[in-house]
Amino acid sequence: PGSCSCAVCRRNLALALGLGVSAAVGWRAFGPGQEGSWAARWPRWYLAGFARQMRNGMADFEVWLAPRKEALFREGVSDLQPVASGGGGGLRALELGMGAGTNFRYLRAAGVNELTAVEPNPEFADMALARAAEEGLQLTVHDGVAENLRMLPDNSVDLVVATMVLCSVDSQRKAIEEVHRCLRPGGRYLFMEHVHADVERQWGLRQLQGMLNSLQQMSSAGCRLANEPLPVISSVFGAGNVRSEAFSADEGHVGPRGPLGVQLPPPHFLLAPHVMGVATKSYGA
Repeated sequence: PGSCSCAVCRRNLALALGLGVSAAVGWRAFGPGQEGSWAARWPRWYLAGFARQMRNGMADFEVWLAPRKEALFREGVSDLQPVASGGGGGLRALELGMGAGTNFRYLRAAGVNELTAVEPNPEFADMALARAAEEGLQLTVHDGVAENLRMLPDNSVDLVVATMVLCSVDSQRKAIEEVHRCLRPGGRYLFMEHVHADVERQWGLRQLQGMLNSLQQMSSAGCRLANEPLPVISSVFGAGNVRSEAFSADEGHVGPRGPLGVQLPPPHFLLAPHVMGVATKSYGA
């Protein structure tokens, strides 16, 4: 899906628990080759609630990420040439897990006029189409998952964008292999993902992420807190073709004061550890 939500964020705890407990009854994992049935894992009301939660409950988190996203899109797209279109049109761009369209403004600012998006949650479609209209972006939406981009030929896009998506896919390797297949040589994959906290620098947070991982998966459409995508990206693209940077999304932010004046962590603190970067498909790959 478009991105993940912090299931234990204080402001959204009631919704998260409600979604998680109810969805646990019907949720089930699908085996290899069944990724197209992603939406069938949850009832429609659950998918609708998750979509609203992502659009409304994560708005402040998107504000925190905005400077990083602006830098990522600026540096990753500014000098990219529209080779996939034969040079006669703009960049052929693909977004995986578009969600409510939070990345559309960055794509437009980077010069993207037309976008193909693949999104498994049908409840995001109207939100994304409305956002695309606001941004002046021509959007084509396909129902599907990152592990199976059968609607796209090999070497057919200049740019792939996915932010906070790999936490929810069934197979990160299959998803990244599909990204690599669709990109033309020299094309770029822009990624930004929340990750498992560093075992040495953030041992306590890492343990908490592990304890709450199952709840997060149930309440946030399969999102895993114990998410480590960078080794997979480097393996598929080649380490020399990947530029990445680790950062904390809540840097500079503090939480409210709790009982007895105790300082509480910021909202979404479980999602704070992040990695972002650009992977380039090598020529001859």
